[in-house]
Amino acid sequence: MRETTCSTPDMVGAHSDELKCAWLSWRVIDRGWLSVHIPEGHCTDMTGAIRVGMRLMPDVREITVVSGKGVDIVYLRDAGGWFSDSGRWANGRRMIVEADPRTHPTTEGAHP
Repeated sequence: MRETTCSTPDMVGAHSDELKCAWLSWRVIDRGWLSVHIPEGHCTDMTGAIRVGMRLMPDVREITVVSGKGVDIVYLRDAGGWFSDSGRWANGRRMIVEADPRTHPTTEGAHP
C-alpha cells in the first residue's frame, strides 16, 4: 500500500498519526461502507485509513474519503485485498456520501 503524507498549516479537526492528517468525522454509510471527512487540502495515508476503518467496522470493504466538498479517494477491498480508486467510483458517489442521512437514508443502487 502506498503511503502519502500531506501537511497544511491549518490543522482543523483532530489530528491522527495513523491517518497522517486531520479528520473531521467518520460516518457509517451502509453495511461494510464507511466515510471519513477530512479538511480540504489534507490527504489520508491509505494503510492508516484502512487500519482505523477496520477497527471501527471489522467487515468494512469500502472507505470513502471526502475532502472539502467532494470525494477525494475511495479505498476498496475485494478478494485480492485493498486497492485505491480515485476516479471510477468517486464521481458517482459524491451525492450519496455528502447527503444528510436524515433526508437521504438509503444508498440504494450505490453498490455494483
